[in-house]
Amino acid sequence: MSGSRADIPAGDFDRVLTLCAERKKVAVPDGTEAHVWRIADSELEDPDRVREWARRIADWMAAGETVLVRCAAGLNRSGLVIARALIEQGMSPRDAVLLVREQRRGDALNNPWFVEWLRHEGPPAADASRIPLPREVVGPQPFVRRFGLDLPEIASSAIAAVISGGLYLRYGHPYLTRGVVGDLVGFAVLAVPLMWQRVRFRHEAMVCLVGIGVVHATGMNWPVAVSSPTWWMAFTGGLGAYLAVRWLRLPSTRAGRRSIWPHAAVRR
Repeated sequence: MSGSRADIPAGDFDRVLTLCAERKKVAVPDGTEAHVWRIADSELEDPDRVREWARRIADWMAAGETVLVRCAAGLNRSGLVIARALIEQGMSPRDAVLLVREQRRGDALNNPWFVEWLRHEGPPAADASRIPLPREVVGPQPFVRRFGLDLPEIASSAIAAVISGGLYLRYGHPYLTRGVVGDLVGFAVLAVPLMWQRVRFRHEAMVCLVGIGVVHATGMNWPVAVSSPTWWMAFTGGLGAYLAVRWLRLPSTRAGRRSIWPHAAVRR
């Protein structure tokens, strides 16, 4: 996405809504009103804001105005808001999603978390549960709803667990003690974007494995003097604290059945 006026022909649009990961000033032609909303192409953090913008867009269109909604790739964030605006105008969730995909072509609305949320918006519709997803994202859905990980993350978590478990079996208590310190460092690193920007890293287990590697590379010996049960309790407490922060800082995870566990959220 560019902020150049050349991106928007003069006179084509009355309003331009720009969706971006970081709030920025955008340039639009004279006579066009600019709006900017900061939203990540990941987990849906604020469903009410989506509904608010959808209502505004529907009202502007009802008043005869032309509105451009744009994001970095023109696929997910803009597709989400436009689909919700169509639902606001009375279209079923299924028809809204399919219309956006038909008009945009390519991989529009391929974010399964956005589609999952849209399925439950608007009046009850018998066909809402049958909104098709692109082939490449159909598989992860059961895992996503239950664990908050897509298939690549499940694979990386399994790899990290095998590596860490193998090292524990090989080196025992010395590895455990430094490993837990590394995990705690990893949890702290993972908590920073959650606390600061309400997003999370992908491949959390790999982040912790890197933390373990850093701790081992320092050669620190003091953790070895502490008993294994103490370190297991420390690990359990650290993991519980991180998951609590994760739960509290990603609001849509608390919205009940109409939401899903957090999506991997490295900003793009």
